[in-house]
Amino acid sequence: MLTGARQGELLALRWGDLDLERRVLFIRRTYSPQHGFNEPKSERGRRAVKVTPVLAEMLREHKEKTGGKAGDLMFTNRAGNPIDGTNLLAQKFQPTLERAGLRRVRSHDLRHTYAALQIALDENFKFIQQQMGHASITTTMDLYGHLMPEASEGAGQRLDELVFSKNVLDFPTRTTTETGEEALSQD
Repeated sequence: MLTGARQGELLALRWGDLDLERRVLFIRRTYSPQHGFNEPKSERGRRAVKVTPVLAEMLREHKEKTGGKAGDLMFTNRAGNPIDGTNLLAQKFQPTLERAGLRRVRSHDLRHTYAALQIALDENFKFIQQQMGHASITTTMDLYGHLMPEASEGAGQRLDELVFSKNVLDFPTRTTTETGEEALSQD
């Protein structure tokens, strides 16, 4: 929910994919039990994802606790193997939601929540596209454009303020001096 990354992208992260100083995760691969490790689904899927200061601190603590080395997976099962996302959801995530009294959601719903929160914060759509790894801004707009505040709200007022403000109406005018030179004056 704090990165916008897909479940398979998170499960494929290695400690070498994290730059704690810059607070960036480098998405370089995906993982699924059926297909193993693979390239992201598009060129834009390979990306640098900004992480929050709190998440960076949590990852730093997790790295210290696990003794993570650059080539090690960030998240493993007890045997040190990649986590099966389906098992993670069934055995950990869904029971946690139930104990908290929250409705069941899919891991992908957290990705949508991330996008909705970014829009609520009025983040730039190009930034959201990059974070999400969408191949096209059109994909981002088609999926999340309905969450944007009404674009026309206040548009007339803003146009009036721009066009009819005192500063805009006080355009310099060209005049001719006694010597015949042109000059700008503020009337």
